[in-house]
Amino acid sequence: MKSIRVYLSGSIQKGNEDATKKSVWTSADIDILQKVLADTMNLSLMNPASRSDDLSDQKSVLGRDLLQVYTSDLVLVDARDRKGIGIGAEMLFAKNYGVPVISVAPPNSQYRKENMDYMGQFLESWTHPFIEGLSDYVADSVNDAALFIRDKYPFGEDLIKNKSIFHDAIRHYIATQFERDTEMYDIVTQDNELFNRIERVKNGDD
Repeated sequence: MKSIRVYLSGSIQKGNEDATKKSVWTSADIDILQKVLADTMNLSLMNPASRSDDLSDQKSVLGRDLLQVYTSDLVLVDARDRKGIGIGAEMLFAKNYGVPVISVAPPNSQYRKENMDYMGQFLESWTHPFIEGLSDYVADSVNDAALFIRDKYPFGEDLIKNKSIFHDAIRHYIATQFERDTEMYDIVTQDNELFNRIERVKNGDD
């Protein structure tokens, strides 16, 4: 039977006043993962909310979370509502090392919307660029994520993004949107050093 180690990236409730503000990974969520995956793989969960280390040592706390991301087979992101800085940082760190990322972001929730007015533009379908760009799969629900893991793991290299996505996204912007993005275009074209930096990225020299 296959084994999989999953890091649960999500909000941490820091006290009683925080209890109703955000979604967190619950025992019900974990039950869904275990039930769907039970017949095909051994599931180990690494949960930053379950710990007994000294939380006053903030460098160690960062190191523990990054170590769990680095050593996991998969990062499962709770993107069901608004999240803090740590979740995005964990996603970036995972992609830097080619660790698969699945984000749970239901339709018409915080990070996925339809028929949306966004900075004066009407978008029929929108997913937050960092959720879309840093996720290898965006799931509608925890059950959807579990089924994807069951059916696709171990993931082929063609399914998993790595750190090349960072420069790929920059080069895509330069090729498709840079000249129409008036403010950014004017800033760059009036600054030779900045222009040279853009050219290095554009040509794959950075």
